[in-house]
Amino acid sequence: MDIPKYFYRPQDRYHPGVISMRWNHWLWILVLLISCDGPGRLPRDTVARSSRGLVFLNEAKNELNFSAVFHKANAEEGTWHLIVDGEGDMASRAFFTTEVSPGKFYESLKAIGAVDGNNVSSANFSEADVATQGDVLEFLLDWKGQKEPVPLTKIVKEVVPDLPSSGGERGLEMRFGGNYTGEDAAAPPCHSSGCLACLYTCSAGVTSNARANNALLKKERGVHRYRLNPSSGLEDGARVRVFVRKK
Repeated sequence: MDIPKYFYRPQDRYHPGVISMRWNHWLWILVLLISCDGPGRLPRDTVARSSRGLVFLNEAKNELNFSAVFHKANAEEGTWHLIVDGEGDMASRAFFTTEVSPGKFYESLKAIGAVDGNNVSSANFSEADVATQGDVLEFLLDWKGQKEPVPLTKIVKEVVPDLPSSGGERGLEMRFGGNYTGEDAAAPPCHSSGCLACLYTCSAGVTSNARANNALLKKERGVHRYRLNPSSGLEDGARVRVFVRKK
């Protein structure tokens, strides 16, 4: 059995659920005690279940990871919302939902050294040239049966609408927008929407795609171009682990 080498850092005590990937003998002992079968013992999958809602940090790799659930119907139809807190307003429209809050995700990105752009506001959200700034982030996903994490670009397929205004493929360039300072400081919009990651430049999502924006979506008559790649093999309801790495 692989035993995770994680422990709570003292500075993380104000951000429940954030874990740093380092050695801790006491947690090793705890995992051993609760993951072995036998009279009075918890089942082996208890550790996996109990990790939901936690964010694991690997500061040496500038990387974090957390658990999420895949929603095939939304992904096949196409949507704005890539990863949303399961309790957020946009959860019913997302590719993936998670038990991780946007605030926890934001703090975790800061912890791995990512810098947010905070350049998209309600005032410029619909401008033709607006694009999320902040550090570029690589998203990868892993699930049962995979030999290694799969890049988001192999899971999301770009379907360009057959319209003169579309202008061809835009691609994916996920950036750390932030949306926690300035006009958002008092009430970050992601606290209600639940958006951790968006497929279009967004004034709410903690991270979003700098290559497409609301102006493009309007040109394309509200048809979302980012959809599930049928060859990904992801099944509805699959539990995945999302890796986010600062590039």
